[in-house]
Amino acid sequence: MSAASEVSAAFGEAFHLSPNPSPVMRSPGASRCGYVSANRKVVVVVVQPLDEQAFLRTRNGGAPGVHVIAGLGDGAFFTGARGLGQLVGYRGATEVTVHCVAPDLDLVKTEEAERILMSAILARL
Repeated sequence: MSAASEVSAAFGEAFHLSPNPSPVMRSPGASRCGYVSANRKVVVVVVQPLDEQAFLRTRNGGAPGVHVIAGLGDGAFFTGARGLGQLVGYRGATEVTVHCVAPDLDLVKTEEAERILMSAILARL
């Protein structure tokens, strides 16, 4: 997982650990951590075991705005719209998802921050 200091450094603002992270975990063995900022930005990191075919089905499933990100793990993609940016990465048999939610989310800056955080997380797998 990641520490609040890593999230803060990637996003360029102070975050602290949230006691009730969401979204709901999708599989047994999943873990998650949530972080919140004073600006009401929420970042949730989910790490879960997943086979490559399931990852590819998610990536190719037709969600709006999905684009592949080169150079992160064994594969990665980003999607974002209306206050939600989500970067999903895969390495080995593990999927990592970084969700960021905020009312005034800048998707370009969010994607860059999520790439920085994802790179650090995947390097530890």
